[in-house]
Amino acid sequence: MRMLLAIGLLSAMPVMASAVEVEYTFGGTIDSGVLAPIPGVGVLQSGAEFEVKLRFDTEASDMFPDTPSIGWYTTGLATVNVDGLPQLSGTMEMFVEAFTAEPAFFVFGPFDQGDPLFFQVIVPLPGKALPSDAPPLTLPFEQSIDPFIMFQNEPDQRGTITSFSSQVIPAPAASLLLLGAGLRRRRRRP
Repeated sequence: MRMLLAIGLLSAMPVMASAVEVEYTFGGTIDSGVLAPIPGVGVLQSGAEFEVKLRFDTEASDMFPDTPSIGWYTTGLATVNVDGLPQLSGTMEMFVEAFTAEPAFFVFGPFDQGDPLFFQVIVPLPGKALPSDAPPLTLPFEQSIDPFIMFQNEPDQRGTITSFSSQVIPAPAASLLLLGAGLRRRRRRP
């Protein structure tokens, strides 16, 4: 009965075989800027550690489809954690510059109305580090040139990005298949 329920749930879900959801995690330390209160949040302090998680679909629509060197994507979720401040999260915009004089990966956000803090993640890259302007499964972070985060507040504060990781997030349909297989195995055991 459970297997039939799992099959029924799977058949009701839209199939998107090519869509892949990815999560990037950037970490580092705030290293410049004047201590300044952020209304409704607190004080962003020099020396505070930060972590930014970006979650997006690699099959998102390019807002510049006729420009093969620059990809602009307006889908995704950004979560920002800075020591001593509450977590901030919201939608983000992502730019991938592949075949320009200065290739880079940019993220801007969060864009939810009323957010007290706006940030940018900028990862400059050499020459042909990115094969296209599509959202990449991972970044060649080891090739990056002075990657940083900028918190735009009055005054702006900057942090150096010192770590990066990426992971592919399993699709819900794949998770349900694994769950169904697990239920089936559990039932067969004496």
